[in-house]
Amino acid sequence: MRRRRPVLGTALLIGASRSAARHEVEEQARRDAEIQREAEIRRLEEEKREAHAQLAIKEAVSQEVGRQERQSQLAYDQAMTKGGITNQTPQPGVHPSYGDDSHEANIRYCVGCGNACKREDNFCGRCGRKQFST
Repeated sequence: MRRRRPVLGTALLIGASRSAARHEVEEQARRDAEIQREAEIRRLEEEKREAHAQLAIKEAVSQEVGRQERQSQLAYDQAMTKGGITNQTPQPGVHPSYGDDSHEANIRYCVGCGNACKREDNFCGRCGRKQFST
């Protein structure tokens, strides 16, 4: 006695021919494969959208951090300029606040930032470091 496949055997019991049952099994397998393919495509599209969203978030955060750093630097620069302090490096003998060599005896340079300070200043006007008498 020959063994039949369970699906084909079920199809024969309900009156279908063997070739029709085989065709139905193949058709069902094709539909299942198509469903699997569509699910895979949807999954890949979702991953792509998620990666795109993550990239957009990273770019937005990076731009915001850069903007905040620029604003902070601008506020710092404005505060330094408003207080009469500039980012210029001092040149021996000439300083924008004190003029030329005639005032050289009345100034000293901060060991922390190089800013020219008056001899009577206890702290640097730029960096706030304590100034020691020389």
